[in-house]
Amino acid sequence: MKKIKVVQIVGEKTMVGIARHVLLLSKELKKQGHDVSAIVTPGPVANQFKKSKIPCHCVKFKAFLNRRLYHEIRDIIASIKPDIVHCHGNQAGWQGRLAVRRLPEIAVVYSEYHFTKDFSIRNPVWREFHLRSMTLLNQFTDITIATSPSIKRYLISRGLSRRNRTVILPCPVELRFLKNKRYKKPEEVPQIIGAIGSLNPHNGYLWLLQALFLMRKIDKHSNWRCQIIGSGPLKKTIRKKIKKLKLTKHVEMFSSLPNPLSTMRHFTYYVQYSSSESTGIRLLEAMALGVVPICSDRGALADIVKNNKNGVLVPLGRPNELASALQALIKDKEKHNKLSANARATVTKHYSVRDIGKRLELIYSKALKIRHFKQDQETR
Repeated sequence: MKKIKVVQIVGEKTMVGIARHVLLLSKELKKQGHDVSAIVTPGPVANQFKKSKIPCHCVKFKAFLNRRLYHEIRDIIASIKPDIVHCHGNQAGWQGRLAVRRLPEIAVVYSEYHFTKDFSIRNPVWREFHLRSMTLLNQFTDITIATSPSIKRYLISRGLSRRNRTVILPCPVELRFLKNKRYKKPEEVPQIIGAIGSLNPHNGYLWLLQALFLMRKIDKHSNWRCQIIGSGPLKKTIRKKIKKLKLTKHVEMFSSLPNPLSTMRHFTYYVQYSSSESTGIRLLEAMALGVVPICSDRGALADIVKNNKNGVLVPLGRPNELASALQALIKDKEKHNKLSANARATVTKHYSVRDIGKRLELIYSKALKIRHFKQDQETR
């Protein structure tokens, strides 16, 4: 494939989620011989890009309506003269697409990571602003990437993106997760039920604790432990709930995850009982290691996990069914081994960074064809 010059724009301040995803893709594109640079926030994100030898320009992403920032980004893009500008997430999508709208020779790709029918912004005015701005900015976009089928369905149903210019490209899983497997432990060692994510109401931790309480009630001799990893506003509430349900010997809480791979290799099961999930990157990492997922039937979780094939789906808000699903898997080793193998195979086949990188190349080629067609139409 012809060498493509790409500028990635990321507005995140921390090296998690979107920023981590973009760095992975940038490194893969660079391996494939493309010219990749980035416009990012100063600090941890810029440091990681520089460490990976991805040229980057630092700007401070502030308010959405900031004309000075548009001009700053536009001047950087004009100096680089890329073939494609790829904007990631709402803030970079807003600032980046406005900045490039008067540079007609450059193709524009936008990646949406959040909006599904279950995703909610508490402030209805702010939510409406986001949706209207997405409709406006769609006219400056050649290709919109949805990171899950749930996002694509929502964007098209709301008229936020054109069907023929919307494609699905999931977040990739790092090769190191595929090169490793979960630890196989002796039967006398407790099986670990892992849950990772911010301690917010939508992540369903209180339902998980209720399910664990029911499991203890059904079988007091079942040999398992649960590790909840994350921080957020529900931290104190969750600790109180653990004490109230007398689960202190069975549930541990950790605020951070310094080494995700090492920690997740100890898991036997991974529970993500969220009311809204757009990308499911931690879920995919767990599956890559052969950890069996038990998830709610919402958003990207239901897109990734096929019930009783590569994991188990449980309807949201039913802790008794979640308890039954976990208890059944703990007792049925044959089913557990089958789901574990299928979970790993799913990620290997569809979510490796190499595969996603190749698919992104094809998306960029399509965006360039659309942009060249537009220019031809305008010159006639």
